[in-house]
This record gives sequence, structure tokens and C-alpha cells, in this order.
Amino acid sequence: MKYLYFTAFGLFLFAYRHLDHITRREPILWYIPFIEEMSSAYVIGFTVPWIMAMARRGSSYVEHFGAAIGIGAV
Repeated sequence: MKYLYFTAFGLFLFAYRHLDHITRREPILWYIPFIEEMSSAYVIGFTVPWIMAMARRGSSYVEHFGAAIGIGAV
């Protein structure tokens, strides 16, 4: 159920970006912003539970730094 929220979030971001390209009359294929926004929404959806779990258990700065590097790599 929670990934339904991230799907809706990605679709809203896609709609905003696609309509922005239309109003600026920039020629772009519709699936390029769709793939970019949906992939970003799902990466957030998969990493937020992990980040929240780390925050709840009081992890160290070294773990936070490692997590930031790992998420940035994704």
C-alpha cells in the first residue's frame, strides 16, 4: 500500500514536468520525464524505510555517512 503513495507522487511529478515541457514548447518525448520521475520516486520509496529504521535506533555518524554514500550511488 505504501508504494501506491510513491507511485502517485511519481505520477504527479511526471505530470508537472511534462506539462512544463509542453508550455515551454520544448520538444521532448513523453517517456523520458516519465522514466526519470518514476525511477526517482521508487528509489525514494525503497530507501525511506531503511533511513527511518536507522534514525529510530540511534545509529552513529559513520553509519549515516555510509548510508549517504550508498544512497547517492543508487
